[in-house]
Formats: sequence, structure tokens, C-alpha cells
Amino acid sequence: MLNKIPKPAPVLQLMLSLALLSGAITGYFDALHQTEPAWSEISSTIALLILLLIWYHTDSTQHNFKRPAWLTVLIAGFALVGVPCYLIKSRAPQARMAALGWLTVYALSLMAASLVGEALMGWVMQ
Repeated sequence: MLNKIPKPAPVLQLMLSLALLSGAITGYFDALHQTEPAWSEISSTIALLILLLIWYHTDSTQHNFKRPAWLTVLIAGFALVGVPCYLIKSRAPQARMAALGWLTVYALSLMAASLVGEALMGWVMQ
């Protein structure tokens, strides 16, 4: 059971769900005209980082990519640079642009999910 590596897609779906939930929490506090507590922002950031590292592990295993320590540190510390670097290094030359394009689409989807969660919670709290 421990040797079976899950596919990356469920982790990406969990990240979208987390973005939606995080946006809803922000919308809740916005509707109350209160500042979102630090614990909420910190916990969602840590959860997102954990999911990102799980995705990195599953995706790199699926693509038979040996994970160098410096790239793992870069992804954990500065994902905005680390994830594109990983995609460029782990994909075949003809697949790199497509991977970066899908990364862009996914990043926009994360932002949209957060905004939808915030808007829905604001609407519910009216």
C-alpha cells in the first residue's frame, strides 16, 4: 500500500478545493467587516504547501524524474519559480510549452476558485 503512488490529478483537485475554502473563509470575515485571523491564513498556506509537495512527489515519480534537493527547496520556498523550473526540467522538449500553458491555466483556476469562494460566502452572509 505504501509503494503505490497516487496520480497527481486528485492532489490538484484538493488544491482547488482548498482555494475555494480559503476564499470562503476570507469572504466570511469580509462580510463581518473583520480581519481574517492569522491562524486561518497560516494554516491554508501550510496545507497548500503540503499539497504542492505531494503533487511534486507524485508527478515526478510518474515522469521518472529524479528530484534534486535544490529543486525541492526552490518549490517549497518559492513555488512561482520552482514549479516552472521543475516542469521545464522534467518534460520532454516538445512538451515543455504545453506543461507551462497548463500551469498558467491551473494557476488562474486557483485564483478563480478563491474568488468564487469569497463571492459565494459574501452573498450567503448578506
